[in-house]
Amino acid sequence: MEEGQFLFIEETGTGIQKSSTKTLIKTHVMDRVISNKRSSPMNRTNVRRLGRKEHLFSQRLVNSGHLASLGGLDEMARLAGLPVDLHNADTKLLLHHFLSTRSRTMCTIASETGWLKYALEDDALFNSTIYYWAVLNRAVLPLAFQRPEYSIKLKGLVITKISSRLNAINSHNDGALIAAIACLANLNLKMGKLDEAKVHFQGAMAMIKSRDGVYTLGYGGLIARLLKATDSFHAQLSNTTLSIEENIEPPETAIPAPAILSGWTREDESAQLGVIKILRDIAADLIASPKDTMSLEDQVRVGHRLLVSDREILRYIHENNPSISTIIAIAALSYSHSFLRAMSPYDPVRRAAACRLKTSIIQSYTIQPEIFDRNPRELLWVLIVGVLVSEISTLEYSWFHLCIKKACENDSGRVMQSVQASISLENSALLPSYYWMLSDNWDDWLAISSINTRIL
Repeated sequence: MEEGQFLFIEETGTGIQKSSTKTLIKTHVMDRVISNKRSSPMNRTNVRRLGRKEHLFSQRLVNSGHLASLGGLDEMARLAGLPVDLHNADTKLLLHHFLSTRSRTMCTIASETGWLKYALEDDALFNSTIYYWAVLNRAVLPLAFQRPEYSIKLKGLVITKISSRLNAINSHNDGALIAAIACLANLNLKMGKLDEAKVHFQGAMAMIKSRDGVYTLGYGGLIARLLKATDSFHAQLSNTTLSIEENIEPPETAIPAPAILSGWTREDESAQLGVIKILRDIAADLIASPKDTMSLEDQVRVGHRLLVSDREILRYIHENNPSISTIIAIAALSYSHSFLRAMSPYDPVRRAAACRLKTSIIQSYTIQPEIFDRNPRELLWVLIVGVLVSEISTLEYSWFHLCIKKACENDSGRVMQSVQASISLENSALLPSYYWMLSDNWDDWLAISSINTRIL
């Protein structure tokens, strides 16, 4: 079917539509909706007349004409046999925002990954998706949607729909149900609600235990990606090992797992760690084409690369004893979260990574302080990373700042001025502030005369 064409299907009789016809309509509906959201706003004359309640919640969208592309979606969804209810004005507005917004952190549950076309196939997953997005993007929604009681209402609906399916026969084989539960776990981890997240995550893990790998869950690998991201967040917040060990990538995966560990050799080569090279490649791609300007496909690809590298780093940290290499790995993970994935300074995962970096430095220094004597540049690198990734005015930020003052001594004032300049440049249109930290000669511009490794 050529772009811009509509599909007309003439129905006769009262029989049920064939599965292939439903699939064709559904695919066409979603392709048209998503392509419309990616293009310029449609002509205002195409906006259908809205009811009183829908108008109150969607006034700004109607005035700008953005709701036009969703005008007939409820009817087309009915024709396609989709189980979701799109007649509700609130749901339709949230769906509009979902389709109109890119994921800042390149997560799985986003319009650019194609997640929605699968979520529309299942009522529980669709409502879980809408709830997930509404909570994480509350600040950009109208005031009526920002109230806690509205989030509680959405959550109650999701829990009800999931609970009604859990007792069904072969519920552990229900990929959509597992994905809906994973949505809740992922959301709770991003909100820092570890105890509640564990309940959902352990439930999802129990359901897939009998399956032959997470990639059998379907949805083009998106459920597997969501579960792996949730697993990574859970491991970092609970300080445990990864729960999902997937040694075999799907045969048609577009992004093979990079051999990050190939560079982890001798201690004195820690500056050339493979993980730094991988992150440098990703950083170079982001500099050449910032997230806001790159194509949707490239953005999804970068998000996948970051997930793969995160998990490789986490495996290395848990499988090896404390050393300068593991400290650098933790710092690299923190750096990736903060500047490549662009997590908020208030994100629980980013804050946990900064705390873990501080703890790992203290533990290693206590056990064998001489490792820093042999690797002074690496010590300074992780300390600067600590300042960059820590939220200002926190204990972690003050601790890393004090350590830099001790390490750089007379040069500390000039070094901190340079670091502060990097922080102020974050998210600016200039050269991204993180790239210099990934270069081989990252400390040349600092011109430090000496580094004191006795920081504690």
